[in-house]
Amino acid sequence: MATQPASTAAALGSSGSSPSSSPPSFINSLIDSLFQPGLNSPARVVMHRAFAALILVLLSLLIVTQNGHVLALLAIALGLWGSVAWFLAELAKMPPSVREPQKMPAVPIEDKKDE
Repeated sequence: MATQPASTAAALGSSGSSPSSSPPSFINSLIDSLFQPGLNSPARVVMHRAFAALILVLLSLLIVTQNGHVLALLAIALGLWGSVAWFLAELAKMPPSVREPQKMPAVPIEDKKDE
């Protein structure tokens, strides 16, 4: 087994490479969900919070500027958030077998010969 650099061992703590016994944080679960197929709960929460933050920013800009362009952007953002939420709700209604990504059939790779 290869030894770890001193900086990595120090970052992991005195226990070396053993995992900590604390429950995974939200950030860790979000990063883990990025490597799993489908849309998982942490990614969904981040998406809804990002849309909510966008709506709050656009509402505050609308109040400050009273500009029609900001109102149009607000309407577009609300429509996008609603359509994404609707799509995710429809996706959740589908059976799990349909939601799983399909695997590509294995195709043998032929050796290329120099001609």
